[in-house]
Amino acid sequence: MSVDASDAAGRALGIVAPVNLHNSALTLAFRTEALIRQGEVDEACQTLADTARLTTLNSSRRISRRIDRLRAELRPVEHTAAVRELDAKLAVFRQARAAGEPA
Repeated sequence: MSVDASDAAGRALGIVAPVNLHNSALTLAFRTEALIRQGEVDEACQTLADTARLTTLNSSRRISRRIDRLRAELRPVEHTAAVRELDAKLAVFRQARAAGEPA
């Protein structure tokens, strides 16, 4: 099921208009969730970072909460390089969002 969800989210990204940042971020978040369930930590971290980067351009509390929940799901593997790199990127994106600057 997670593979199907990940594939569907990937296809949806090709359909969603790139200017619709909110929908793109939500779709990336769904893809991240599926990747986590599949155990694809590296790709999940990259996709979650992409989701967070979009929030610097179009802030949404709903998406920010989803990012936080997805990051929490990565706690069992937070010792990995991919998650440490994700945490560094999330910190940069949070600072950019707070400053009102795109990352």
